[in-house]
Amino acid sequence: MKIFKHKLDIYYISGIAYGTIFLLYIIISGGVIGEMFEVVWRDPIVYLLGILWIVSIIALIAMGIAKRKIIIDNKVIIFHSNLKERIFNHENILWISIARESKVRLKEIALPVMKFKLKNRRRALWLRPAGFENSAELVKEIKEWAKGNDIVIKSKKRK
Repeated sequence: MKIFKHKLDIYYISGIAYGTIFLLYIIISGGVIGEMFEVVWRDPIVYLLGILWIVSIIALIAMGIAKRKIIIDNKVIIFHSNLKERIFNHENILWISIARESKVRLKEIALPVMKFKLKNRRRALWLRPAGFENSAELVKEIKEWAKGNDIVIKSKKRK
């Protein structure tokens, strides 16, 4: 049984970035009158930056509480979070498509996107392995799991 946890890096980075920009803007736009520092609260940019910072912190807390992870076992793949758990048996998966999404580039590497076509669902289930720890190992494990359970693997490059 392999467990892959969801990465929270982007939420930490966005929270720190928005908070830093918010504080720097307040410091730069505010003025020193005598020995008092006056903040310009009537500026709509202060409100916008404050809202963005609060939303990014709320997203970080929500994702931290959810604790999303993927569990790969012999016959099932489990998408687990503290809110709900979805178990997909190998018999319910028709095929798995692994594509390289060329529109999203990070360090000149196209990020993989996986689609799971289920028997009882009209639309395919999407998975972006880059959002999980050890994404290359996750892709490799899902490929091995699919081969071991006789599931068709389709590979293609998306534009």
